[in-house]
Amino acid sequence: MCVCKLHLTKPFARAYISSELTPIQSPYLQTFLNTLASLVQAKAAIKPDVAVQCLGALSGRPECRKAIWQVPGIIVGYHNDL
Repeated sequence: MCVCKLHLTKPFARAYISSELTPIQSPYLQTFLNTLASLVQAKAAIKPDVAVQCLGALSGRPECRKAIWQVPGIIVGYHNDL
């Protein structure tokens, strides 16, 4: 599953996730997006940045973009980060 590859360097992770043809299984995606939602809203300096980079990598996949919009914590946290 490609989500576990996010620990690699940013450019490689982004390319890998964006080019993966196999859909990410919904339970894994939802768990990962919920984690990103909490990181985007975190007060620590690095956590929101890491979450935004992960979201950027995931946003290349249509099913991920659709799922991202359905997690309110991501949108609220991302908006507050701007």
